[in-house]
Amino acid sequence: MTVEKYVKQITRKIQCTGKRRMEIQKQLLSDIESAIENGETPENVMERMGTAENVAEEFNQNLSYEEKTSYKKARRRKIWMIVVLAAVLLGLLIYWFVPKAAQMGESGFFNEQEVSEMTNKVIDALDDENYEELNEYFSEGLKEVLDVAALEEARASISKNWGSRISMGSIYMQEMRRSRIYMAIVQVSVAYENVTVIYTFSFNEDMELVGLYMK
Repeated sequence: MTVEKYVKQITRKIQCTGKRRMEIQKQLLSDIESAIENGETPENVMERMGTAENVAEEFNQNLSYEEKTSYKKARRRKIWMIVVLAAVLLGLLIYWFVPKAAQMGESGFFNEQEVSEMTNKVIDALDDENYEELNEYFSEGLKEVLDVAALEEARASISKNWGSRISMGSIYMQEMRRSRIYMAIVQVSVAYENVTVIYTFSFNEDMELVGLYMK
């Protein structure tokens, strides 16, 4: 396991706000880097510190009441935001998918290969927890409402330990049209070691991700 992944596993389990979590992540990386510079190997440092669960629990026990309260409020907001996004996407699916569906490529804005390739890129970025790359695929509107913390909350709501990807099913796609706005809606099932996740993505005419739902 790399140091970066180890630290991410720790900070993901700390019950604090996103800002505080980033501060802790930077401090942990700095402390580990200092230990390595002093002659320890990354493996020895991580073994000395303990499991990610134990380290996170120590941080949680030392958090202030205010920090814990802020975390709970932020968590409720994020869960509500995810529910709203899911409801919006479901509404789009109900409105678009059945009565307004069209064959992929019919509008001239999309083609199967491009949509399939972008779907694979998004899933790869999610699996690698490469949120910086994932952010590049987001539309401006989605960037405003779906941040790293919200994505991690969504993943954790399904399972805290997905395991490695085992297989990915067929990619089902349709075009959607409302007035003069076109979207590509994609659904695919991905099997991991400990859970199976069904992803639903929606892309705009510029192939930007405007909707992301997982269950």
